[in-house]
Amino acid sequence: MKTRYKFIHFARLTRTDWICRNNKTNDILGGVEFYKAWRQHVFTASGVAVFSVDCLLDIADFLKQLKAENVVHAPAVCGCARPAQPELCPGDSAG
Repeated sequence: MKTRYKFIHFARLTRTDWICRNNKTNDILGGVEFYKAWRQHVFTASGVAVFSVDCLLDIADFLKQLKAENVVHAPAVCGCARPAQPELCPGDSAG
């Protein structure tokens, strides 16, 4: 999984949470967390951080990677003991 981009990088905090930092200053720009109501990761900016279109595209790319790799499905999130297969999760309405 790509975690380093031209101006920002992501570091894992927990199984489902990440922190976004500036490559040059290492300042915290925001965080990525699993939003249970939407069953997906979301980005929350810190303070008064501002982002260019390139950074926003990188953030979106990172979120897409998390979704594609089923990182969003973890026993710590949904509470089930099934493998990382969202379609088998009893917490999903379709499963």
